[in-house]
Amino acid sequence: MNKRGVTVLTLSIMVAVMAILVATVIPIGSNMHIGAQKAKLQAEIDQIEILTVNYIKRNSGNDFEVYEWDISSIIDFDEKQFEGEIITSNKINVYVVDLTKIDAEEVNYGLLEAGEKDRYLYSEQTGHVYYEKGKKLGSKMYYRVPELEE
Repeated sequence: MNKRGVTVLTLSIMVAVMAILVATVIPIGSNMHIGAQKAKLQAEIDQIEILTVNYIKRNSGNDFEVYEWDISSIIDFDEKQFEGEIITSNKINVYVVDLTKIDAEEVNYGLLEAGEKDRYLYSEQTGHVYYEKGKKLGSKMYYRVPELEE
């Protein structure tokens, strides 16, 4: 018996335990981060929906630009995100939300900074707002986050 230090066997067991702990903690932390990002995106979409509906009520109608959103290029199409929409030939009729008209303040997305698809779209059919560019969170692309609504 070696009383002067740690044996190779003890050291190997400690390294194995640490590896197992790290392997379980990293995915948990990553999932928590993705969940927080989903909540942030959906909170902003909810805010835009409320502001858009209020704008339409105040102005007795919708004066936003009509837009035919072609969703055929959407990779990993998730029908749940577009539930209730009338999709004709892979297109949804929506309106481009003008953030200045609805007095949206402090938004993170939809600012047209990343091109013309970096904007919010409003569906009169469902009352939903979508982020046209989409946000990749984990392995999925989100245009809205329907699972947080349940």
